[in-house]
Amino acid sequence: MVAALEKSIAVGMPRAQVLGLLGEPDSIDAASSTDVYELGVAQYGVDEEFYQIHYQDGKVASHRWGRR
Repeated sequence: MVAALEKSIAVGMPRAQVLGLLGEPDSIDAASSTDVYELGVAQYGVDEEFYQIHYQDGKVASHRWGRR
């Protein structure tokens, strides 16, 4: 799933286009213009995975996958 996200989301993409592909995020940090999509439990069941997209001027500035 993460590989597909990396291929689908590009720096400079408008937020509306991201929402059209992924739907509404699980959480939004308006102060930092960041959307977070929860991906579920990691492969080995210890950590949870997420995909974070940061926007600047309504367009993707950066995006990353992570675990917590």
